[in-house]
Amino acid sequence: MSPDTANPVEVLSEEECWNILLGATLGRLALSIANEPEIYPINFVAHDGKILLRTNPGEKLFALTINDKVALETDGVGSQSVWSVVVKGKARQLESGAEIEAAERIPANN
Repeated sequence: MSPDTANPVEVLSEEECWNILLGATLGRLALSIANEPEIYPINFVAHDGKILLRTNPGEKLFALTINDKVALETDGVGSQSVWSVVVKGKARQLESGAEIEAAERIPANN
């Protein structure tokens, strides 16, 4: 992506966004708790069209069990560009041992 001074904003394709997510590890998770927006810094891994994050029991996990609609945002600065990717979707907790074991085998930065 090279800078375009006539049109400095470029909308990325879904594939370009997933490629960025595959290389990113830090982001912000936005969700709603009691109808109030909250944003949490998180570490995440993008893998196979999904975003995985690990969290301890607490307010964030509790909120995800009540309202599964979330947004994740990550951004960065390159030598010639600045980018931001926002993903919206539904969160769910991994429950089966097989799902958890598979998630634990995914490298932190694949």
